[in-house]
Amino acid sequence: MTKPTNKLAFSEEITEQQVVAYLEANPNFFLHNPDLLKTLTVPHPSGKAISLLEHQVNLFRKENKELHKRLGNLIAIARENDQLFDKTRRLIINLLAASSLEDIQVIIEEHFREQFKTDACCLLYFADQPLNTHGRTFPLAEAKKQLGDILDNTKPFTGLLKLEQKLVLFPDQAHQVGSAAVVPLYHQRLLGILAIGSEDMNHFRTSNGTLFLTHIGEVLSQLVYHFQEQSN
Repeated sequence: MTKPTNKLAFSEEITEQQVVAYLEANPNFFLHNPDLLKTLTVPHPSGKAISLLEHQVNLFRKENKELHKRLGNLIAIARENDQLFDKTRRLIINLLAASSLEDIQVIIEEHFREQFKTDACCLLYFADQPLNTHGRTFPLAEAKKQLGDILDNTKPFTGLLKLEQKLVLFPDQAHQVGSAAVVPLYHQRLLGILAIGSEDMNHFRTSNGTLFLTHIGEVLSQLVYHFQEQSN
């Protein structure tokens, strides 16, 4: 009677998936077979075979480098958000001290120019009757005719505008503005819009988060509504 040989036990019928499944089910396999671990080699891009342990170390180093890069990106985003939060907080505090639409106009334009370093800023009011401000005021029907679909949403828009829209929002800088953010001022009705422009085509993109713009828009809407009601 002949004994089964190892050659028969590890025949070509064993698949890679079976080997993987076996090693996953027996995590201590190499602890029980340390000599085998020393002899296993893995092809390297340099053409030189390296040991399994060295291959694992290289993988860990690569993963560690990638994690370090991700952590660096997250820290940079956190710092940027912290700066945006502080600038937004100071803007809100200044707006709450405003006593007129004129004050709001000055605070918005100065803050976005000096703190947020924006290239262009515009605050438009929508009203059928003249308001007590030197800021630009449009009847809502006329604004919808000139600005079109950007007034359809109640949430901030970020991205590229049509030239005719930029000519209305930034008449002196329409050809310099590459991308923009448009924040609707809505409280009970559409009261106006805050538009911010950048010469950089990629500065305001449709994928940008709008949390801070939304917060500014909500506070600004309440104040504009209050002072517009006083003007009527």
